[in-house]
Amino acid sequence: MGRAYVQLQTSKVLAGNVSFGSTLNNATQDQNIQGYKASGTTPGSANVEFSINHSLGRIPIGFIVINLNAAAIIYSSTTAWTANTIYLKCNGTSVGYSIIVI
Repeated sequence: MGRAYVQLQTSKVLAGNVSFGSTLNNATQDQNIQGYKASGTTPGSANVEFSINHSLGRIPIGFIVINLNAAAIIYSSTTAWTANTIYLKCNGTSVGYSIIVI
Protein backbone atom coordinates (compact mmCIF):
# COMPACT_ATOMS: atom_id res chain seq x y z
CA MET A 1 0.00 0.00 0.00
CA GLY A 2 1.38 3.32 -1.01
CA ARG A 3 1.31 6.52 0.93
CA ALA A 4 -1.31 8.05 -1.40
CA TYR A 5 -3.66 5.08 -0.81
CA VAL A 6 -3.33 5.42 2.97
CA GLN A 7 -3.97 9.16 2.75
CA LEU A 8 -7.08 8.55 0.60
CA GLN A 9 -8.47 5.97 3.02
CA THR A 10 -7.75 8.23 5.98
CA SER A 11 -9.48 11.17 4.33
CA LYS A 12 -12.55 9.01 3.62
CA VAL A 13 -12.81 8.06 7.29
CA LEU A 14 -12.32 11.63 8.45
CA ALA A 15 -15.06 12.74 6.04
CA GLY A 16 -17.62 10.62 7.92
CA ASN A 17 -17.60 7.52 5.75
CA VAL A 18 -17.42 5.02 8.60
CA SER A 19 -20.16 2.43 8.17
CA PHE A 20 -21.64 -0.78 9.56
CA GLY A 21 -22.98 -1.34 6.02
CA SER A 22 -26.25 -0.47 4.35
CA THR A 23 -28.08 -3.79 4.84
CA LEU A 24 -28.39 -6.54 7.44
CA ASN A 25 -26.26 -8.69 5.12
CA ASN A 26 -22.77 -9.20 6.60
CA ALA A 27 -21.18 -9.23 3.14
CA THR A 28 -22.01 -5.65 2.14
CA GLN A 29 -19.13 -3.88 0.43
CA ASP A 30 -19.73 -0.60 2.27
CA GLN A 31 -19.09 -2.12 5.70
CA ASN A 32 -15.79 -0.87 7.12
CA ILE A 33 -16.34 -1.37 10.84
CA GLN A 34 -15.69 -4.84 12.18
CA GLY A 35 -19.00 -6.18 13.44
CA TYR A 36 -21.49 -8.96 12.84
CA LYS A 37 -25.12 -8.14 12.03
CA ALA A 38 -27.81 -10.45 13.36
CA SER A 39 -31.58 -10.46 13.46
CA GLY A 40 -34.16 -12.81 14.90
CA THR A 41 -36.85 -13.19 17.53
CA THR A 42 -36.29 -13.53 21.26
CA PRO A 43 -37.75 -16.53 23.15
CA GLY A 44 -41.47 -16.72 23.92
CA SER A 45 -40.78 -16.28 27.64
CA ALA A 46 -39.19 -13.21 29.20
CA ASN A 47 -35.64 -13.28 30.62
CA VAL A 48 -34.73 -16.60 28.99
CA GLU A 49 -31.21 -16.92 27.60
CA PHE A 50 -30.72 -17.15 23.85
CA SER A 51 -27.56 -17.27 21.78
CA ILE A 52 -26.37 -15.50 18.67
CA ASN A 53 -23.58 -17.02 16.61
CA HIS A 54 -21.15 -14.60 14.96
CA SER A 55 -18.04 -14.82 12.80
CA LEU A 56 -15.79 -12.24 14.44
CA GLY A 57 -13.22 -14.83 15.48
CA ARG A 58 -12.72 -13.10 18.83
CA ILE A 59 -14.72 -12.49 21.98
CA PRO A 60 -16.86 -9.41 21.25
CA ILE A 61 -16.73 -6.29 23.40
CA GLY A 62 -20.47 -5.73 23.21
CA PHE A 63 -23.48 -5.31 20.96
CA ILE A 64 -25.62 -2.49 19.65
CA VAL A 65 -29.38 -2.90 19.31
CA ILE A 66 -30.40 -1.23 16.06
CA ASN A 67 -34.08 -2.20 15.91
CA LEU A 68 -36.79 -3.80 18.06
CA ASN A 69 -40.39 -4.40 17.02
CA ALA A 70 -41.71 -3.96 20.58
CA ALA A 71 -40.82 -2.14 23.78
CA ALA A 72 -38.12 -4.30 25.34
CA ILE A 73 -34.58 -4.40 26.65
CA ILE A 74 -32.03 -6.91 25.38
CA TYR A 75 -29.19 -7.46 27.82
CA SER A 76 -26.18 -9.73 28.42
CA SER A 77 -26.76 -13.09 30.07
CA THR A 78 -24.34 -14.53 32.63
CA THR A 79 -22.94 -17.20 30.27
CA ALA A 80 -19.45 -16.25 29.09
CA TRP A 81 -19.20 -15.13 25.48
CA THR A 82 -16.89 -16.98 23.12
CA ALA A 83 -15.08 -16.23 19.87
CA ASN A 84 -18.19 -17.35 17.97
CA THR A 85 -21.25 -16.99 20.28
CA ILE A 86 -22.81 -14.38 22.55
CA TYR A 87 -25.56 -15.03 25.08
CA LEU A 88 -28.34 -12.55 25.72
CA LYS A 89 -31.71 -12.20 27.46
CA CYS A 90 -34.73 -10.00 26.79
CA ASN A 91 -37.32 -8.70 29.24
CA GLY A 92 -40.01 -8.96 26.55
CA THR A 93 -41.48 -11.98 24.78
CA SER A 94 -41.11 -12.89 21.11
CA VAL A 95 -39.47 -9.55 20.28
CA GLY A 96 -38.06 -9.15 16.79
CA TYR A 97 -34.56 -7.66 16.94
CA SER A 98 -31.67 -6.51 14.79
CA ILE A 99 -28.30 -6.06 16.48
CA ILE A 100 -24.66 -5.56 15.59
CA VAL A 101 -22.16 -7.62 17.58
CA ILE A 102 -18.93 -5.63 18.00
